[in-house]
Parts: sequence; structure tokens; C-alpha cells
Amino acid sequence: MDTDVEGSLNKFVCLLYGDTISQNVDECRYNLFKAGKCSDEALPPNTECLKNHIARTNYQAASWNGCLTSILLLPSPVGNGWELDGDQQLKVLWMTSPSAPESVLEFVQCRCKGGCKTQRYSCLKSGALRCARAHSAVILPQPTVRNQMMTMTTMKMMMKICLIQKNR
Repeated sequence: MDTDVEGSLNKFVCLLYGDTISQNVDECRYNLFKAGKCSDEALPPNTECLKNHIARTNYQAASWNGCLTSILLLPSPVGNGWELDGDQQLKVLWMTSPSAPESVLEFVQCRCKGGCKTQRYSCLKSGALRCARAHSAVILPQPTVRNQMMTMTTMKMMMKICLIQKNR
């Protein structure tokens, strides 16, 4: 992807979250989390998740762009924001790298007051936090499906940018 387009989309996503200062989504995530303005579920996607989302959006826009073509030759969606799971089913590729260094994740624990035995507890829902009996550790933002999803308006805007860039 063109670095200018990537930079514009990063800035656009920051603006969606009300951040007029940050130049990329990682910086925006950090600033919003540090300011306590967003829960981890409401933070913008990180750079890798955004790139994968842009790839999926661009792929979808290309298929829609050729919808009136009798035989549409599209590349495989694998590598364009999707991957195959163990059953060879297509699934969304959120990230390939860990959300944080393993040394940090070892110390990230939930703050639940109970025994964390049901999906009612955020640590079990996210699948990314360890339950600790002490329940006193600070939670770092972990990627979840909810905080990686973009609104339809955002997706449409991103598709327009990608199509404009493609036609240049």
C-alpha cells in the first residue's frame, strides 16, 4: 500500500476517535488509554489490525468495482486480510504479532472481584488476560474483536480512498 494512503488512513482513524494530534493509530491508542478516555474495547485498532482491515476493504472494493464483469478474476483473499483456519475455512486475520511482548503479558492480569469462572468476567471474555487471585494488576489494552471493528461509514470512506488511489 502506498505510504501516503496509509498515513492518510491512520490520521483519518485518529480523527474518528477525536484525536487531532496523533499521526498514527498506535500513538492514538496510547494517548487515549493514558488519558483514560477509552476502555480497551473502545480503543482504535493498532497499526497491524488497521493494515489488515484496509487490505480486506480494498479487496471487497475491488470485487464490487468489477461486479458487472461477467468473469471476475480476483486474487485469493488469503494474504488480503484473511487467513485459512485449521478446517480450511476463511477467517479474518486480525494480527500475526503478539499484542505486547510476552514479558509484559506475563504481568497483565484481570481486576475481577470474583473467581472468574464464567464469560461474564472480562478476562475470560477477552481470552487475553490471566486471572489472578490478587486482582490488583493494571490491565493493558488487549485486542478484541470489538475494538478492531470499524463502522460502515469508516469502511466506505476507506474504500473511496483506496479506489481513488487505484485510479491515479
